[in-house]
Amino acid sequence: MAATNSVIARTEKVALRKLWRVALLAGAVSAVANAIFYIIANALGAIPATVLIQPMNQPITIAPVIMSSFLSAIPAAIVLALLNAFTRQPIRLFHIVAVVVLALSFIQPFFIPGAPASMIIVLELMHVVAAIAITGILTTMARVPGNPS
Repeated sequence: MAATNSVIARTEKVALRKLWRVALLAGAVSAVANAIFYIIANALGAIPATVLIQPMNQPITIAPVIMSSFLSAIPAAIVLALLNAFTRQPIRLFHIVAVVVLALSFIQPFFIPGAPASMIIVLELMHVVAAIAITGILTTMARVPGNPS
């Protein structure tokens, strides 16, 4: 009988009322963490002002780092809400989607013309910071209490 109970698939749920506030928090944490990371990397010379990002034809500054880190939490929350509406295991599936999106995000920095390896590494690490902050906060703080982890 005990073996039968462990095989039964449990359902996970996300508290949709909390999800949007949690998404704002996740975005804020991601933005602050990446802003700190940017300041350190910039001070170390890893993000040269001579490398211009297209189509804006401007160097990477702290403002787009903050905005992109913060705004990334919104589509993430939308995906989590959709998975919650249409699947039995939205959190587990969200982790899978997050890993795939993170892997795909690693492609873009390699196409920045003239970017040194140090800049590419910093940008890749910023993607990881954002992914960990957003995914971690959304899937823990928006989870309905009492659901399996």
